[in-house]
Amino acid sequence: MQDLLCYLCKYTSEKKKKKAKPEYLHLFLNFAVKNLNEYQEKISSGQGADFRIKEALMFAIACLVDEINGQKDLKANMEQMLSHYVLPELTNEQSFMRLRACYVYGVYGDLKFKDSNHLKSVVENIYSNMAESQPLPVKFHASCALEKILSRSMEA
Repeated sequence: MQDLLCYLCKYTSEKKKKKAKPEYLHLFLNFAVKNLNEYQEKISSGQGADFRIKEALMFAIACLVDEINGQKDLKANMEQMLSHYVLPELTNEQSFMRLRACYVYGVYGDLKFKDSNHLKSVVENIYSNMAESQPLPVKFHASCALEKILSRSMEA
């Protein structure tokens, strides 16, 4: 499934142009944002929302890191997307959602964060996910994410 998603988001019908933009990447990200917003609305209105939908969308966005980073307009909006949709999951009561949020931040850890408050919140929340009381998979992904984010911020 992951390979199919990456292939579709790389696909361009203009074979002759090397720098042609993929046709389905923006469509998929619009679909993802629409569904993430619907999920947020259901949560805030008190309706039951299936966390698996958000988890799958977060995983898909992480899988598309190379394609997203290849598009300057998309890469410029990733910090806002991470802040709005992924950061709250670092404190989710479900450990699987915390794991996925740490994974996504680990994948996008080399992103240059412009908002220092966002970066501070991310580092603090990821660090708290490395506590002894956390399940081992959460601690593993948190440590990987923290290492990548800190190594990027040390370079800057």
